[in-house]
Amino acid sequence: MATFKPKLSIYLMLIALILAYELRPSSALTCTNVQQSLRPCVRYVKGISILTAQDPCCAGVRQLNNVAKTKADRQLVCRCLKNFYPMIHGFKPSLIPGIPGKCGVKLPYSISATMDCSRIG
Repeated sequence: MATFKPKLSIYLMLIALILAYELRPSSALTCTNVQQSLRPCVRYVKGISILTAQDPCCAGVRQLNNVAKTKADRQLVCRCLKNFYPMIHGFKPSLIPGIPGKCGVKLPYSISATMDCSRIG
């Protein structure tokens, strides 16, 4: 019976750690999230399709705009964009600046393939 109590306390500590991990505030925004949200925009930035406000690309743009509330979040999105789009074969940088407007999203800065992410506030 003496060995049962230490095992029980270890299990309880493990459960507490797991719960603390699950309940921690999430810093949910990652480049993977950005890429997943903007993957539907690939056809547009390749010049293959048109973009309308109902497009899944616009849903991703709106989602990112709603999630990126802090300066650090917006700069992260910027850096992720700069890394993501150039990996797309046939990507047309001139199409990027028009995406927010076509999606009905107003940004306090303009986006482009050459933007300086450190200047985004």
